[in-house]
Amino acid sequence: LDPDNPAARGGLVRLARLLIDRIEGDLQSGRLQAAGRGLEDLAALSPDNPQLGRLRADHREALAVRRERERQVQALLQRAGASGVSSEARRDLYLQALAIDPQDREARDGLSRTREELARDASRAREEAQSLVDEAMTLLQRRPYEAANLQRARARLLQARETGSGLPAVAGLLDGMPGQYAVAIEDRMAARDYPEAEKLAQAAALLAPDDEALNRLRTRLEERLAQDEQPVIPLSF
Repeated sequence: LDPDNPAARGGLVRLARLLIDRIEGDLQSGRLQAAGRGLEDLAALSPDNPQLGRLRADHREALAVRRERERQVQALLQRAGASGVSSEARRDLYLQALAIDPQDREARDGLSRTREELARDASRAREEAQSLVDEAMTLLQRRPYEAANLQRARARLLQARETGSGLPAVAGLLDGMPGQYAVAIEDRMAARDYPEAEKLAQAAALLAPDDEALNRLRTRLEERLAQDEQPVIPLSF
């Protein structure tokens, strides 16, 4: 092309403008390799183009940002892959990595695997909790008036709660334990089994020291013992 030809000069200007638009689009879309090739083409076509310096600076800045993002993502992935990291912590690290680079394949695959692990753990926790609840119910149904059985049942329910399964039955049964003790104390008082009633009252005092119904029941028990002239064992509340 004859650089002094007006038509040729106009064509070069239009071509340079097209290259600039393409480079800017590549930079905005994160296609930095394509943007780099476009800059080379623009420098060859129009080395004195006033936009060239700005575009090169934008390209360098974009590359620096990408390298920093890659560094951050790799640091998070290394932490996620370290031994002793819990599934919950590993999931959070993968999510942090994907917040920086949503397309990172290792982070996406790692998050998928970790979510599957958490789902399996949750299923096992529910099964374990249900087994403990079933065992507690068996203890309560077998001889609910025995203090030892109630204490074992409560221990199973506390274990079930610690599994983190979130079974609604666990909270409901634990909330109902003071009532279970009250029924058991009434049962033993009606059977005049005062030693067992006293054991139940002592256990209930530790379980729910501020429960008004249980406090009234313990008062009735002491009065009944006095009326029957049975030796009263001081209750520790």
